[in-house]
Amino acid sequence: MRVFRLATTLMVTSLLAACGGVTTKPTQATGFLENYEQLSPVEVVSETQVWRWRSPEFRPANYHALKLMPVVFAPQPTPNDQVSLKVLNEIRHKINSTLSQQASASGIPISASSGAGVLTLRPAITSVNLSLQDMKITEAIPIRLVLSGAELALGLRDKDVTFLFEYELVDSTTGQIMMSGVRHANTQPLENDSEKLKQEHAKEMLENLSKDLNQNFSALEKAMSKKGI
Repeated sequence: MRVFRLATTLMVTSLLAACGGVTTKPTQATGFLENYEQLSPVEVVSETQVWRWRSPEFRPANYHALKLMPVVFAPQPTPNDQVSLKVLNEIRHKINSTLSQQASASGIPISASSGAGVLTLRPAITSVNLSLQDMKITEAIPIRLVLSGAELALGLRDKDVTFLFEYELVDSTTGQIMMSGVRHANTQPLENDSEKLKQEHAKEMLENLSKDLNQNFSALEKAMSKKGI
């Protein structure tokens, strides 16, 4: 049953994880990235599920600044009784703020425009899934919130809310993709059919994102400064 559609993609930071062991490939290919087969799982501080690809042609030392594009939904979300557009936008705005804060804190110069030596980060939230805990989502379809009739009939079981984040890091002049990634991240579960998603449910998810962005941006800054690879 189709209940929910979203529009966009987050990035980074991982460049945006679900609980459990890391699988070889992301379970969903939304079409935001050009190639999902080349992604490989990576370890991050928060132990969130993250996959990443780096171009063999990427030379961070050739760049001196980063342009941050705002996190977008792909596609534009349609709310339901438990997941409102207002809360989704609150979470998106918080992610934008976290990206900006961690990028600036790393020491990477932030540029408002494209140009030679400038990397552009394109992040997006590409999917939000609502599923009963300990049960599989009935369909693995990008940008959909899917619940089976049997799950809906239960009504009282906890429900996981999983965000799918994706991003591309590109050369701002040539458009060549230097890095790309996918991140699966869960909010705190909803207790039943009637509980509504609030920004507070995403607190731990956002804290984990902040930790990983700190790690990722710091590594990028060192590489751009020729202090790392």
